[in-house]
This record gives sequence, structure tokens and C-alpha cells, in this order.
Amino acid sequence: MNKEKYDKLFSEQRIWNSEIITFSKLTVKEGRLAVSDALFFFDMSVRPYTESVPAGEYDVKACIADFDGSKRIAAVTVPFADKPPASFAMALNGTEDPEEVANLKEDEFFGFPVDAGLAAIADTAALKAYSEFVDKWESEHDGDNIYDGYLSDLFMQSYEADPAHQRPGGDFIDLTVPGTDMHIPMFASGWGDGVYPVYWGYSEDGSLCSVTIIFIDPDVEDEDF
Repeated sequence: MNKEKYDKLFSEQRIWNSEIITFSKLTVKEGRLAVSDALFFFDMSVRPYTESVPAGEYDVKACIADFDGSKRIAAVTVPFADKPPASFAMALNGTEDPEEVANLKEDEFFGFPVDAGLAAIADTAALKAYSEFVDKWESEHDGDNIYDGYLSDLFMQSYEADPAHQRPGGDFIDLTVPGTDMHIPMFASGWGDGVYPVYWGYSEDGSLCSVTIIFIDPDVEDEDF
């Protein structure tokens, strides 16, 4: 990850006729973020990243790429400060082998797996509250799953409110964990299932200013798609 790649996704230099939209809030209370598949094992078993984030509520932005009329979320970023990122570092959760980290090639990364075509980012406090909500909901809806019985309606409502930036059925939601004021963004993962990298962004003065998830790499995908 470098500034040139970030600019292709989120600056005026961006490619794929993409648009940048703000679609959610991210509530940070404990300062530790976790990124995961939004449906499989999105609970307290997810290891948060080692970097600490200032508490607060932040806008969540998506790069919506247009591939011959097919809208896809190419990347998602959360700015923590009003400063553009100048350098980047891979987000790690502390379970990685230090030797493997040190010897990663330029096109290699440690990432998170997606098996349901959806991803989510959450502070550990919100993740705990959401896990408790899902457990309670599923115990009261025997045989139903949280997506079909609850989340799919929210995605459909999102699509109906903004059909210009997502596919039918919905590609993103701003989920407020029921019974709380905490926001968890959930969003489609580019072309679907896979393993995706997460990067911290740092401003010129070295302070943490963003986190970015890349689903479609502008240096790999054909710019003239």
C-alpha cells in the first residue's frame, strides 16, 4: 500500500469512474478495531488489531467503482483526523509470524477472509454488544439466521434509499446495534469472497489518521475495464 494506490481509490485521481460516498458511522469506544466477514464468526473470537484508535464517532467512506455499469465497492476507508495519509502500514492482530511479516513481498499481505460476500468493521465494544444481540435474536427465532431474518431488510432499505450506488438487494448499511448508540458499518466485499488487506494510514507528522480496506486493487485490476 502506498499513497499512489490510495489516491487511485480516494482522491481526484481515482479510476474506474468511481464515486466516493459516506455511507455509515463507526463508533469507537475502546479504541481497538476488528475487521471480519460480516456473517461468519463476526463475534468476540475476531482478534482486534494491535494499533489503538482514538475514541469517537467517524464517517465511513466507500469507493464505489463502476465496471461497465456494475457498481462494486472497491475500498472502504475511515478517516480519524482531518489529515490525508502520507504513509501506510499493514494492520496486524499480533498472531502473525514476525519472520513472515518481515519477509513479505511487495504483492503479499496478511488479510481477513470473506466467505459471505460481506465485511464489517467494529470497535470491540460494539462487537461485543452486537454478538450479544445476535445470540439473543437467534435464540428467539429458532431456525432463522440473522441475515435472512434481520439484516437483509436493512440492506434492502439501504438500496431503496440509494439505488445509484449499489446493486439490487443492497451493498452497505449503517447498523446501529439494537439497544445501543454504537454504529457498525457492513458492506459488500468487491467482487465477493476472498482474503483482503487492511492498512493503517499515517499523516506527514506520523500520527494515525485512517484505516483502509482494499477489495479491488487498482494496481492489479485493469484500469480500462
